[in-house]
Amino acid sequence: MDFEEMKVLWDSQNEDPLYAVNQAGLHAMLLRESCDFRRAVFWRDLREISIGIVASTGFLLFGRLLVAGQPELLASWFNIKVSPTAWDLVALVVAAILWIHYALWQYASRKRQEHRERKFAASLLGDLEREIAGTEHQIRMLKNVLGWGVLPVWTATFLFLFVAFRLLDLSGWIVLVVGVAFLGAVVLDLRWKQRPIPRDLLPRKHELESLREKLRASEG
Repeated sequence: MDFEEMKVLWDSQNEDPLYAVNQAGLHAMLLRESCDFRRAVFWRDLREISIGIVASTGFLLFGRLLVAGQPELLASWFNIKVSPTAWDLVALVVAAILWIHYALWQYASRKRQEHRERKFAASLLGDLEREIAGTEHQIRMLKNVLGWGVLPVWTATFLFLFVAFRLLDLSGWIVLVVGVAFLGAVVLDLRWKQRPIPRDLLPRKHELESLREKLRASEG
């Protein structure tokens, strides 16, 4: 994100007639940048919510297949060597619940933030405050993503792998190698999800706050 054009436009004002033009120009640029930012957040949220719904549905369908499917058919499709038990179904149901919890939490968090942002006025200062609040919300979400996102999702993945490894009767070495890779994937996923905080969100927040302070000082 680059607010340099805004800053130059704002800092160049010296006379009252230019002030009105600059304010309108700043507002238009802010709204364009806001549209790009919110579009990116929307598509990210839609992707994550969709993944949660699809994964949850898939686990439930697989659990249903384990319960109602014919043993010969399961063995031919998935090379299952161990008969499924009720605990396998329980593990898959819990995994499905964790995935749908992830999707619903993301959706509810988005809706709560949209409700909070309705209080801001439709003005340059009001839109600045709205964008700062939206950026701070994204920072909070990603800082807390371990609890609401990473742990539920990877716990669900662990439960699925546990059931799959048991049914396939894999050797201990394969389980060990996959377990190490699993832990590495959890760490990488956490770092990847939090990467936008220092790279994009904190700089955006500081630039918006700088513009807000200049606007308040000029109006004061």
